[in-house]
Amino acid sequence: MEGSCVIHGLFVLLIARKEVDILETRGRPKKENSKSYRYGLRLTEDEIRMLEEVCESTGESKSDIIRRGLTMIYNLNKYKLSED
Repeated sequence: MEGSCVIHGLFVLLIARKEVDILETRGRPKKENSKSYRYGLRLTEDEIRMLEEVCESTGESKSDIIRRGLTMIYNLNKYKLSED
């Protein structure tokens, strides 16, 4: 009886471990440069209108437009600093 409990316990443990392995592999694959941080901001009606207009004309998301604008300003400042 005791031996069968041990075998049963090991069997349950193996099944539980297999379920954990399966759960860990579910979902989308992780991207190399994943975006794990969130940031919120407040905008005026005019800023919202401008953002939506740019999104519509470029077909890009609001997040992509904001990221691109940040990159442009960052590079511009970097360029200005290197000229000095």
